Amino acid sequence: MTDVHAWNLIPDPLEVETTFFELLAAAESSLGPRDCKWQHIHVEFHDAVSQPRTDNDGISTITVLLNPSRSRIGYCYEAAHEAVHCINPVAARDSTYLEEAVAVAFSRKMVYTKHSKYGLDKCGLTDAYHETLRRATRIDVDILRLGKRARERVGFGSLSLDVTPDLLRELYPSVDQATLASVVDKFPPN
Repeated sequence: MTDVHAWNLIPDPLEVETTFFELLAAAESSLGPRDCKWQHIHVEFHDAVSQPRTDNDGISTITVLLNPSRSRIGYCYEAAHEAVHCINPVAARDSTYLEEAVAVAFSRKMVYTKHSKYGLDKCGLTDAYHETLRRATRIDVDILRLGKRARERVGFGSLSLDVTPDLLRELYPSVDQATLASVVDKFPPN
């Protein structure tokens, strides 16, 4: 666990890249294997919104764009969130409330694991991300369990492209159709 007094230090580039791949392995451990069609993952740094970018350039590369000027806690949160998106990459416009909720829940788990509750207190969420959690917890209070069950049901496919309200109905028969449909709605891109 990181010293709580070092939470605001900016990690160096090697730490950033190493941490990202550790978080990606943890995401696969929590949610199941990633889509191996995407053979190469490359981490780049830039001063803008973080996101994975996919390039089907013959070698199927995911370039993860991360902002290097964040604190260790901010970086852990951001990198864990993007690691979830690297499991089954989709265009930002195709991401659903479910996938975003799973990414937020995983990020919060990783920050807590690495930095304790003190770290969670440093991670603010926008209203849009609070909405993802609200919608998902109406189905299952354990959002990572919801994500893993849904991915398993679709052969470890995409939370955004392969999960439907009907599939969720099979997993959660007591939840009403409107609630199930609300998590597969498209999440508004930043």
